[in-house]
Amino acid sequence: MQVLEHAKRINSIWDIIHILRTTTRQQCRGNLRNGEMRCALGVLIEETHGFGPPHSAANKAIVDEFLPKLHKVLRPYHTGIFRIMSLNDRGYTFARIADELEREALV
Repeated sequence: MQVLEHAKRINSIWDIIHILRTTTRQQCRGNLRNGEMRCALGVLIEETHGFGPPHSAANKAIVDEFLPKLHKVLRPYHTGIFRIMSLNDRGYTFARIADELEREALV
């Protein structure tokens, strides 16, 4: 698997918040990506690992590698991957998801 040369690292919840606040992608719901649009989780994956062709084994490998790392970063804040997905699919914008994560990080 090839990681992007310009890939960002997620070492803390603040890295996640920064990516969500600065992405220029349009947002989709219910899928990691839909054409050029991404969900919140899709943006995080793309910024850190990139994506292969749609429905490829490379994408599954990327997601399988990324999710445990993301869970490890989120766990100390009593939030998780499902929370990000749920907020996205309930219509929260990337910025609003970042705001929610920031509130949880500051508690």
